[in-house]
Amino acid sequence: MLRIKESLFILLAATVLGYVIAFPVSSYQIWLKFFAVALGVLLINIAAKKLLAYKLGCELEVKPWNIERYGFDRAQYFAWPLPAWLIWPVAVVWLSLGNVWWLVVSTFEVHATLRRVGRKFAEVTEWDIALISAFGMVINLIAAIVASALGYQQIAFINLWFVFFNMLPFPAYDGGKIFFGGRIFWVFMFTLSLAVLVLLHVAANTLITVITALIAAIIAAVLFYSLGKR
Repeated sequence: MLRIKESLFILLAATVLGYVIAFPVSSYQIWLKFFAVALGVLLINIAAKKLLAYKLGCELEVKPWNIERYGFDRAQYFAWPLPAWLIWPVAVVWLSLGNVWWLVVSTFEVHATLRRVGRKFAEVTEWDIALISAFGMVINLIAAIVASALGYQQIAFINLWFVFFNMLPFPAYDGGKIFFGGRIFWVFMFTLSLAVLVLLHVAANTLITVITALIAAIIAAVLFYSLGKR
């Protein structure tokens, strides 16, 4: 379930992403259209993560991607967290004249619940967090494949762009969480993302799209049912 604070942030984040994707078009209707697309991309990603977190006996809280410190010393903290989720995507799209969409706006924290206490491994590990991050990415890849198969290439491209930047191995990103959970796992997920991107661009028939969707669906099922049994 989404808390009120999480819901408000997701709406704000979707507004920012809608602006980034629509840039430099200033039409209200186009902005609203891409706001709806961005909201869908965020919601399926977050829903997937929360679902696997629940299966692992955890609770996931979505948070804005903020920068809280400017150095390695303990005292080098900003008085107020820098809202990178707002500043960075807008700055990048301005500087690139609309050619680059930096769609990373959120991060998350995971806490063990009482349901996890009875398990063999009660502590939430980096591997657990990596699985949760990867599951969200796989669901977005599947969404991209489905959108492409239905002829919505723009929605497919937005999902792929979202996955690509989130897969970068920075600590607050999903890619960083996967990387610290297992470097080989990160290489696999990044390669999978690139493979789906390439296949959807070269796919000339429905068969390739269906095969790609099946591969991604199998990986999602393995992550959810097998790895999630810990």
